[in-house]
Amino acid sequence: MKKTKYALYLAVSVFLLGSCVPTELKKPDIGAAPTAADLQITINPGADPYHFIITNTSTVTGIANWDLGNGAVANGDEVIAYYALPDTYTITMTLYTRGGNATTSTTTVTTETDWAYFSNPVITLICGGPEAVNGKTWAMDSLAAGHIGVGPDLANSKLWWAAGPMEKPNAGLYDDEINFSIFEFKVTYNNKGVSFVKDFRRTDPNYSMARSAVGDWMVNYVTPVSGVWTFVERDGKQYIKITSGKPIYPCFDTGAKDGEYLILNVTETSLELACIGGDNNAWHYLLKTK
Repeated sequence: MKKTKYALYLAVSVFLLGSCVPTELKKPDIGAAPTAADLQITINPGADPYHFIITNTSTVTGIANWDLGNGAVANGDEVIAYYALPDTYTITMTLYTRGGNATTSTTTVTTETDWAYFSNPVITLICGGPEAVNGKTWAMDSLAAGHIGVGPDLANSKLWWAAGPMEKPNAGLYDDEINFSIFEFKVTYNNKGVSFVKDFRRTDPNYSMARSAVGDWMVNYVTPVSGVWTFVERDGKQYIKITSGKPIYPCFDTGAKDGEYLILNVTETSLELACIGGDNNAWHYLLKTK
């Protein structure tokens, strides 16, 4: 009788163990990742010669993110782009689907000028407007507390640290100049031969002779160098975006993300900016007119 019970127990145990063997779960089919060939951008005229309707007309469905080529970004299947100046603009769309993402670009050429753009009071304060034939030159406001600073985000760019007056002397910072002009929206940086940079920027191939200086780094850098600046309005905020082949920045190189600086405040003689640096911290700048 005991042998019978043992045999029955063993048979049930084997059955239970066999039924617990894991089976491979079937993976859900989320579809293949899109390719650039699946994507299509359509451009149509907008309400006036300076606005354009940019539409995602791809053969696959997804979430479209846009770089409109004018410093603005957007998302959605249909967005409005504003091109105030004649130029060739590159429009880039990245489409995100369940299977992955893909990117495509196209260009649009505009020939019209929105003269109202030049009358924007913020633009005039930054560059002096059409009457400033040589543009407007700014330098670090070295005697002001907080002329440079750092914090966790753009709204608190001096929270962690703010420089005291003349706190960074003899480091190639206080004699630098940046000039903004309305003509061709040209921006020019002149450092008198030496720049002040963050440690993670000192290896830029345009720089040489990096050496430690007052907590950061000095580098040799041949200037003046020029590029293009753009005034961008996005989500109720205003930005300066700098595009150039070589580094251009408001006197202190923190590796600003996308060359973009949030305008915190601007007057006839003062320009306060913040950017997200290459270290993902927010960096603060306070400039004054020369």
